[in-house]
Amino acid sequence: MRVWMIASEYPPAKVFGLGRAVHDLSLAQAAQGDEVHVFTNSIGGRDQDTVSGGVHVHRINFPSPPQPPDPTSCVIQFNLCLLARLHQLLPQLAVPDLVHAHDWLVGLAVHLLARRLRVPLVTTIHDTAMGKHFGRLDRSQQYVAFTERWLVDESTRTIACSEFVKSELVQHYGGDSDSVDVIPCGVDPALLEVPVNLPAFRSVFAHPEERLVCYVGRLDREKGIDVLLGAFAQLSGRLPGLRLVLVGEGQRKTELQQLVGELGLTGQVTFLGYVAFPALAAIYRVAEVVVVPSLYEPFGLVALEAMAAGRPVVAAEAGGLTEIVTDGVTGLFVSPGDAGALAAALEGMLRDGALADRLARQGREHAVSGYSWGRVAELTRDCYRRALGKPQETAKG
Repeated sequence: MRVWMIASEYPPAKVFGLGRAVHDLSLAQAAQGDEVHVFTNSIGGRDQDTVSGGVHVHRINFPSPPQPPDPTSCVIQFNLCLLARLHQLLPQLAVPDLVHAHDWLVGLAVHLLARRLRVPLVTTIHDTAMGKHFGRLDRSQQYVAFTERWLVDESTRTIACSEFVKSELVQHYGGDSDSVDVIPCGVDPALLEVPVNLPAFRSVFAHPEERLVCYVGRLDREKGIDVLLGAFAQLSGRLPGLRLVLVGEGQRKTELQQLVGELGLTGQVTFLGYVAFPALAAIYRVAEVVVVPSLYEPFGLVALEAMAAGRPVVAAEAGGLTEIVTDGVTGLFVSPGDAGALAAALEGMLRDGALADRLARQGREHAVSGYSWGRVAELTRDCYRRALGKPQETAKG
């Protein structure tokens, strides 16, 4: 098939879960013979039209002056710039079989594009405003939720990254259950096998005798990092020699740094900021435990990557994480928001090497066998065929 992917982020620019998912899916689709064009963010005017890994990448000219006054206006301007770039490229490119959008950030542009080209629109919803903000939305967040609902209504088919997100789309946005396909994200184990001196790399964050716990993700409210810090404060009193590394950026960074000081954890907690592969892969591999304390989690890519890296996982029993982790088999679950339970689970994992090794081994087997990007690409193609009204193929493996 000929597919046009529209996404607000894509490597090598700084990306989070959405950008990594779009990148890896596009590569897998191209490897299976699809012609994939990705329209995405600028990287300072460089490499505006390139082919990377078999994927045709087209970058927009953004931002253009004047600078928008608020985030919502910024998104609208991004869509206008995206439409201008698409208009420039349309005469040069063959019409696609369909357009595949990723989240509300590109919704305005993809709706107009699909109508102009008269092709189906497939939209992946990676998370929802209703879930991220626990149903308590200010006016800006209400706009996001409205746009998400509208985009689900306007799409030929919608892809949810988990059964949990599908339930949100049906219950909160009135989506038609029959037109929503659940397709998980995948993981590429090869990205996690970096050729690096792991002991030397680990020494940057902890002494050999210290125990290293790792968190990866945005520093935002729904990620439960304040719960993690509370648990870590409890645990450090019972198990000396602990270090915690927080990988990521977010709105609450300054607030969380202040909380570290208030809890007396200065010197034990390191904020690394945004880290990309392959350094991120090395961080996973040197951690003794990777913790995912989310209060809201649409999928749980960090847990999946940690499992594929052979690291034991302690996770909150929230959202899409319940579809990835099996308690006592591929990781340990705790109730979301329960710092005491999280401290106890981390202590159990750190004190019981046999338990940690068993969960790490079984977690890796589960991640590698069930979440390959090749299988995700096949499931996505089946969704495309439904959108086009064609007979469905069966994904392998």
